[in-house]
Amino acid sequence: MIGDRPVRIGLLGAANIVPRALLAPAKLLDRPCSFAVAARDPAKARAFAQAHGIDTVFADYDALLASERVDGVYLALPNSLHVHWAIRALRAGKPVLVEKPFCIDLRDFDTLAAVARASGVPVVEAIMIGFHPWQQALAELIQDGRYGPLLTSETRLFTDLRGRARDGFRFSRALGGGAFFDLGVYWVQFLQRCIGLHGYRIAARAERDAPDGVDLSFTVQLDFPNGPHCELSCSFERAFAANHRLTFEQATVTVGNFLRPAFGLQALWLDIEHGGRTDKIRFSTQNYYAAQLDFFIRVIEREAEPEPLATVRERVAAITAIYGQAAEGMRTADPAERAWPPA
Repeated sequence: MIGDRPVRIGLLGAANIVPRALLAPAKLLDRPCSFAVAARDPAKARAFAQAHGIDTVFADYDALLASERVDGVYLALPNSLHVHWAIRALRAGKPVLVEKPFCIDLRDFDTLAAVARASGVPVVEAIMIGFHPWQQALAELIQDGRYGPLLTSETRLFTDLRGRARDGFRFSRALGGGAFFDLGVYWVQFLQRCIGLHGYRIAARAERDAPDGVDLSFTVQLDFPNGPHCELSCSFERAFAANHRLTFEQATVTVGNFLRPAFGLQALWLDIEHGGRTDKIRFSTQNYYAAQLDFFIRVIEREAEPEPLATVRERVAAITAIYGQAAEGMRTADPAERAWPPA
């Protein structure tokens, strides 16, 4: 609550993700909030509002950002537009929740971060899997060494878009589409939280769609000095999968369908195979998006602090380095160690 009224969140874009990422989760929270919407096409904004019971529709993005009736902004535009409109939101004094990936160019991130620091307005990246305790539990397993050192990590992350119309941003390289920016971001965030992003060697390969050059499938290997070998395979052309498998010296840990809590209130657990038996670490039924929205509301109300910009920058640096190496073979890279803040 802000004073005696609900927090009011403005939606920049009538994107398909909005009902699942905000509108449905809002009904699960104790903290009340309301929504307003603007879209590039005003008619689309009106139709979206009518379909989802949203009372307030703005003529365009600028009108929404200028309104005193909006306390914070959710930005779910195509990836290539994230930085431009996040900066506009920050300059308008509106805390902003930016859909992943935060941005697709490290220089753009540095520009945005400078605006965020100068304005003092918070910005949050919407990687919803980070708002769940399974990552902390897994990080503790890795760090405390109870099963010996971590040797390998294998991730399979597929969503089957075969047969879908290719008129959305995911199939446009110019708009920041492709399997890696859409799916691989989850993997990079997972590595950062559980293992760290320092001193790795990159080997990456993309299978690109000929007409546009967008990556439909993407594979990455990261090798850490004196550490694990980590692999990702992500694709728009394979049957759904979302699994992590980590091999320790004395155990194997599996996180099966780690996207499950993105689809409503769902249970999640870690399977730990060791010594001829399987143990489980279970977590209460949760929804990623509800936890993310609750956090963002607390950020708007100045009850919580977003991730440090340096942490987000480290992730953006890794994402852009991996994407840039997809056709160049293996090299030693540690982009996260670049100076911060930038000169």
